[in-house]
Amino acid sequence: MSSLSHRTVPGLGRCLRQRRSIPTIERTDLSDRQPREPAGSGRCPLCVRESRGIKQEPRREVEGKHGARRHQGPRAARRLLVATFALALATAGFAFAARALRTDSSPEADGAPGEPAAGSPTPVETAPILHFEHAPGWHVVTTDPSLIGNLGAQAWASNVPFAEGEESVGMINSIPDGWPDKTEEALPPDGIILVVNYSIDSRNPLPPNRNFPDRALPLTIDDRPSTAYEGQDPDRALAVVNATVNGRYVSVRIVFGTGDPSPELVTEADAELGQLIVAPSPETVSELDDFGLRMHLPDTWHGMLFRWPVSEPTIHAATVPITDLYDGSSAREALGPDDLFLVLSENYASATHYEPVSLPVAIRPEDACPTCEIRDNGTSPPPGHALFYRSFAVTGRQFDLFVEFGTLAPSAEHLARVNDVLATLGIDPFDNPPSSAEPAVAPEAAVSVDLPAGWIGKNDPVPSSSAPRVVTAYGTWDFPTGGDCGPEPALGDLPRDASLVWVVEHADSGYAGDFYSPGPGFSIDLQTPPARWACAAGAPSRMYLFRVAGRFFEIHIAFGPDANEETIGQANGVITSLRAEPSA
Repeated sequence: MSSLSHRTVPGLGRCLRQRRSIPTIERTDLSDRQPREPAGSGRCPLCVRESRGIKQEPRREVEGKHGARRHQGPRAARRLLVATFALALATAGFAFAARALRTDSSPEADGAPGEPAAGSPTPVETAPILHFEHAPGWHVVTTDPSLIGNLGAQAWASNVPFAEGEESVGMINSIPDGWPDKTEEALPPDGIILVVNYSIDSRNPLPPNRNFPDRALPLTIDDRPSTAYEGQDPDRALAVVNATVNGRYVSVRIVFGTGDPSPELVTEADAELGQLIVAPSPETVSELDDFGLRMHLPDTWHGMLFRWPVSEPTIHAATVPITDLYDGSSAREALGPDDLFLVLSENYASATHYEPVSLPVAIRPEDACPTCEIRDNGTSPPPGHALFYRSFAVTGRQFDLFVEFGTLAPSAEHLARVNDVLATLGIDPFDNPPSSAEPAVAPEAAVSVDLPAGWIGKNDPVPSSSAPRVVTAYGTWDFPTGGDCGPEPALGDLPRDASLVWVVEHADSGYAGDFYSPGPGFSIDLQTPPARWACAAGAPSRMYLFRVAGRFFEIHIAFGPDANEETIGQANGVITSLRAEPSA
């Protein structure tokens, strides 16, 4: 499989990812994750607190527009912030984002963003989760505590004023953009920046993590600052401190304006780190009831309901203990023949339209997916395990459901056991439902592909579709056309050894960052779970989001159960050869 295989990742909606090497201090491979913003994002001001009697002008307010991103390459320290925090949690594998930063601890916010769901909310923080006590000569910004439910908390400290025009971090930017780039670029040799992050939302107690050892305040720098990080500037040394403090995972990155900081400069940074305050975590509960989701587990089960900010809520439930919060690797490895592990993750990424269902939802024999993976951890179920996957939409919310059994052939009793738990699932509708405005219609312009011998192409195969429009379809047989908003007649006629590829165009992508170019490195990833979609429920299909000639395409691939490697390879060639004329 190509290292640039495209994967539609549950909970993210897209991922054309490359593996990045981690700095020599913490060597491993890492997926480059970018969480997305929930709909309804509002304004997020960045303000600098006047600290230690040094006057500083308030930072400009930046209007947060849904989907806005900076696409410049992240600096090494900022990449490391992503890399080591995710590494340390995979183990836990967290991806996280920065909340809006502000100058004080008052709860008011400028344009409070909406939560993605109703239900029992996480208790609202009334004081900053992270902040620095006053110290002469230091400038500090901290996350507005009123935004705890939406974005990951940060605190920044610098012994030089933050650069004029430093972009705000908040709803419009997520990791790796939660970083004081301009200040770092202008950092003098005696300059120091500290960036501290905390970013998980849960009413349930967090499992211990060996990469975040329990530590008491004040934290200290234990390792010599180094430039031995991937892409690290030789004149910017970095120190890293990870810890569990007051029940919270905390990650600290300390950047120096020189590649060889003196002991005195390290002592100065250590003293400021000693000013860090981490608020105690709220009282935890055992019930799974938050973010508009509820599930009742048997007494012998283990479970957590959590969300890494600017991302979707997730439930992990298992008949064995859970000690990580990413793909559940620790629990999955411990599954015995009668054990199971369940992941339910919401997906409100753009251009996904899962099949609407009514609760209760159940896992069925036809949901078996032996090539699939959970959470893009790069592996299918281990030998002797069986993995089931189902996607669905309820009350306008979309979910990915995985269940892995510790046996290769789960019995009817095994399925009934998990379905009894799924029967307790409750899902509330959005507090702020998506806009009901009519979607824009994409202007018509030609698309074409290189068709293998024996394949048939048909333009406008679903004439009744309009927004989004099914532009064209390609199949290994003479498939029927028609349907309501998707190619249901063709899917209903899909031969067991056949493949159907169809191309849907969006006039407005919703979030352009979801869409990538299907270049030569693309290959169909059979670990991407096939889903049944609102406009194409006749047979499960894998969905990929591509941008070609400035146009936004949602491409589906359906395979019959007996499709061979040649057919799969031909479908891959059809996709990678997609050409499009620019829209008028």
